[in-house]
Amino acid sequence: MKTTLAQLLLAAALLAGGLLLLVRSDRVARLADAQRSLLTLRYDRAADEQATRAAAEYWRGNYEAVAAGADPLLAANAAYRAAVAPGGDARTMVGRLDRVIKQYADVVRNDPANEVAAFNYEFVVRYRAAIAARGVPVPPAADTNATPHGAVGGPPAGRDNRQFKVMVPMRPDERQEAQEAGRSGRRLRKG
Repeated sequence: MKTTLAQLLLAAALLAGGLLLLVRSDRVARLADAQRSLLTLRYDRAADEQATRAAAEYWRGNYEAVAAGADPLLAANAAYRAAVAPGGDARTMVGRLDRVIKQYADVVRNDPANEVAAFNYEFVVRYRAAIAARGVPVPPAADTNATPHGAVGGPPAGRDNRQFKVMVPMRPDERQEAQEAGRSGRRLRKG
Protein backbone atom coordinates (compact mmCIF):
# COMPACT_ATOMS: atom_id res chain seq x y z
CA MET A 1 0.00 0.00 0.00
CA LYS A 2 2.80 2.40 0.89
CA THR A 3 4.71 1.75 -2.32
CA THR A 4 1.60 2.23 -4.45
CA LEU A 5 0.86 5.58 -2.79
CA ALA A 6 4.51 6.68 -3.21
CA GLN A 7 4.44 5.68 -6.87
CA LEU A 8 1.21 7.62 -7.45
CA LEU A 9 2.66 10.71 -5.77
CA LEU A 10 5.83 10.40 -7.85
CA ALA A 11 3.77 10.00 -11.05
CA ALA A 12 1.68 13.08 -10.17
CA ALA A 13 4.83 15.12 -9.46
CA LEU A 14 6.39 14.02 -12.75
CA LEU A 15 3.19 14.82 -14.63
CA ALA A 16 3.03 18.31 -13.08
CA GLY A 17 6.71 18.87 -13.90
CA GLY A 18 6.13 17.73 -17.47
CA LEU A 19 3.18 20.11 -17.89
CA LEU A 20 5.23 22.97 -16.45
CA LEU A 21 8.08 22.26 -18.88
CA LEU A 22 5.61 22.03 -21.77
CA VAL A 23 4.19 25.47 -20.97
CA ARG A 24 7.69 26.91 -20.62
CA SER A 25 8.84 25.40 -23.92
CA ASP A 26 5.84 26.96 -25.67
CA ARG A 27 6.78 30.37 -24.24
CA VAL A 28 10.40 29.96 -25.35
CA ALA A 29 9.28 28.88 -28.83
CA ARG A 30 7.11 32.02 -29.16
CA LEU A 31 10.04 34.19 -28.06
CA ALA A 32 12.35 32.50 -30.58
CA ASP A 33 9.77 33.05 -33.32
CA ALA A 34 9.48 36.73 -32.38
CA GLN A 35 13.26 37.15 -32.42
CA ARG A 36 13.42 35.45 -35.81
CA SER A 37 10.74 37.84 -37.07
CA LEU A 38 12.77 40.76 -35.75
CA LEU A 39 15.91 39.57 -37.53
CA THR A 40 14.07 38.98 -40.79
CA LEU A 41 12.59 42.51 -40.66
CA ARG A 42 9.00 41.41 -40.02
CA TYR A 43 8.41 44.00 -37.33
CA ASP A 44 4.64 43.58 -37.15
CA ARG A 45 5.06 39.95 -36.12
CA ALA A 46 7.88 40.79 -33.72
CA ALA A 47 5.75 43.47 -32.04
CA ASP A 48 3.18 40.84 -31.04
CA GLU A 49 5.57 39.43 -28.42
CA GLN A 50 6.13 41.59 -25.33
CA ALA A 51 9.86 40.82 -25.13
CA THR A 52 10.62 42.10 -28.65
CA ARG A 53 8.00 44.85 -28.92
CA ALA A 54 10.38 47.69 -27.98
CA ALA A 55 13.03 46.61 -30.49
CA ALA A 56 10.41 46.19 -33.21
CA GLU A 57 9.06 49.69 -32.60
CA TYR A 58 12.59 51.10 -32.61
CA TRP A 59 13.44 49.55 -35.97
CA ARG A 60 10.09 50.63 -37.40
CA GLY A 61 11.10 54.20 -36.61
CA ASN A 62 8.41 54.65 -33.98
CA TYR A 63 10.83 55.99 -31.34
CA GLU A 64 8.18 57.45 -29.07
CA ALA A 65 6.65 53.99 -28.60
CA VAL A 66 9.86 52.62 -27.07
CA ALA A 67 9.12 52.69 -23.36
CA ALA A 68 11.75 53.92 -20.94
CA GLY A 69 11.18 50.72 -18.95
CA ALA A 70 12.45 48.64 -21.87
CA ASP A 71 16.15 47.99 -22.38
CA PRO A 72 17.77 51.21 -21.11
CA LEU A 73 20.26 51.38 -23.98
CA LEU A 74 17.51 50.88 -26.55
CA ALA A 75 15.42 53.58 -24.84
CA ALA A 76 18.39 55.98 -24.91
CA ASN A 77 19.04 55.22 -28.58
CA ALA A 78 15.36 55.84 -29.36
CA ALA A 79 15.49 59.12 -27.44
CA TYR A 80 18.53 60.19 -29.48
CA ARG A 81 16.82 59.34 -32.77
CA ALA A 82 13.66 61.16 -31.71
CA ALA A 83 15.70 64.21 -30.64
CA VAL A 84 17.69 64.44 -33.87
CA ALA A 85 14.98 63.55 -36.40
CA PRO A 86 12.98 66.80 -36.44
CA GLY A 87 16.02 69.08 -36.49
CA GLY A 88 15.56 72.65 -35.34
CA ASP A 89 17.47 75.63 -34.07
CA ALA A 90 20.64 75.14 -32.01
CA ARG A 91 19.07 75.98 -28.64
CA THR A 92 16.26 73.46 -29.10
CA MET A 93 18.66 70.76 -30.26
CA VAL A 94 20.98 71.35 -27.30
CA GLY A 95 18.03 71.03 -24.90
CA ARG A 96 16.89 67.78 -26.48
CA LEU A 97 20.41 66.37 -26.54
CA ASP A 98 20.89 67.24 -22.85
CA ARG A 99 18.02 64.88 -21.98
CA VAL A 100 19.57 62.18 -24.17
CA ILE A 101 22.96 62.65 -22.51
CA LYS A 102 21.32 62.10 -19.11
CA GLN A 103 19.81 58.83 -20.35
CA TYR A 104 23.14 57.57 -21.67
CA ALA A 105 24.84 58.63 -18.41
CA ASP A 106 22.32 56.56 -16.44
CA VAL A 107 23.00 53.54 -18.63
CA VAL A 108 26.77 53.89 -18.19
CA ARG A 109 26.38 54.50 -14.44
CA ASN A 110 24.31 51.33 -14.04
CA ASP A 111 26.55 49.22 -16.29
CA PRO A 112 30.09 50.65 -16.55
CA ALA A 113 31.19 47.75 -18.78
CA ASN A 114 28.66 48.67 -21.50
CA GLU A 115 31.00 49.93 -24.22
CA VAL A 116 28.21 50.72 -26.69
CA ALA A 117 26.52 53.04 -24.20
CA ALA A 118 29.86 54.68 -23.35
CA PHE A 119 30.61 55.28 -27.03
CA ASN A 120 27.12 56.66 -27.68
CA TYR A 121 27.41 58.90 -24.60
CA GLU A 122 30.69 60.36 -25.81
CA PHE A 123 29.33 60.77 -29.34
CA VAL A 124 26.24 62.67 -28.18
CA VAL A 125 28.31 64.88 -25.87
CA ARG A 126 30.60 65.84 -28.75
CA TYR A 127 27.67 66.30 -31.14
CA ARG A 128 25.92 68.55 -28.62
CA ALA A 129 29.12 70.59 -28.14
CA ALA A 130 29.50 71.02 -31.91
CA ILE A 131 25.91 72.18 -32.30
CA ALA A 132 26.25 74.60 -29.37
CA ALA A 133 29.53 76.00 -30.73
CA ARG A 134 28.23 76.56 -34.25
CA GLY A 135 24.82 77.91 -33.28
CA VAL A 136 23.45 77.05 -36.72
CA PRO A 137 20.04 75.40 -37.15
CA VAL A 138 20.19 71.66 -37.75
CA PRO A 139 18.19 70.31 -40.70
CA PRO A 140 15.80 67.40 -40.17
CA ALA A 141 17.34 63.95 -40.50
CA ALA A 142 16.88 62.39 -43.91
CA ASP A 143 14.98 59.11 -44.03
CA THR A 144 17.44 56.65 -45.56
CA ASN A 145 15.19 53.57 -45.25
CA ALA A 146 18.14 51.81 -43.67
CA THR A 147 17.63 48.47 -41.95
CA PRO A 148 19.76 46.85 -39.26
CA HIS A 149 21.52 45.05 -42.09
CA GLY A 150 22.39 48.26 -43.94
CA ALA A 151 20.80 50.42 -46.56
CA VAL A 152 18.76 48.84 -49.29
CA GLY A 153 21.22 48.57 -52.12
CA GLY A 154 21.48 48.68 -55.81
CA PRO A 155 24.04 49.87 -58.29
CA PRO A 156 25.26 53.39 -57.61
CA ALA A 157 23.64 56.06 -59.76
CA GLY A 158 25.67 57.08 -62.77
CA ARG A 159 27.92 54.01 -62.73
CA ASP A 160 28.47 51.75 -65.67
CA ASN A 161 28.15 48.16 -64.47
CA ARG A 162 29.80 46.82 -67.62
CA GLN A 163 33.20 47.74 -66.24
CA PHE A 164 32.99 44.86 -63.78
CA LYS A 165 34.30 41.58 -65.09
CA VAL A 166 33.24 38.22 -63.78
CA MET A 167 36.10 35.87 -63.16
CA VAL A 168 35.17 32.20 -63.34
CA PRO A 169 37.64 29.84 -61.66
CA MET A 170 39.03 27.11 -63.84
CA ARG A 171 40.44 23.73 -62.97
CA PRO A 172 44.21 23.39 -63.52
CA ASP A 173 43.75 21.11 -66.53
CA GLU A 174 41.38 23.65 -68.14
CA ARG A 175 43.92 26.41 -67.64
CA GLN A 176 46.55 24.38 -69.44
CA GLU A 177 44.25 23.53 -72.35
CA ALA A 178 42.78 26.99 -72.82
CA GLN A 179 44.73 29.60 -74.73
CA GLU A 180 42.89 32.43 -73.04
CA ALA A 181 41.56 32.42 -69.50
CA GLY A 182 37.82 31.89 -69.35
CA ARG A 183 37.62 30.10 -72.68
CA SER A 184 38.03 26.44 -73.20
CA GLY A 185 38.43 24.35 -76.29
CA ARG A 186 35.76 22.33 -77.99
CA ARG A 187 33.72 20.31 -75.55
CA LEU A 188 33.80 16.60 -76.01
CA ARG A 189 30.86 14.46 -75.16
CA LYS A 190 31.43 11.80 -72.61
CA GLY A 191 29.88 8.42 -72.90
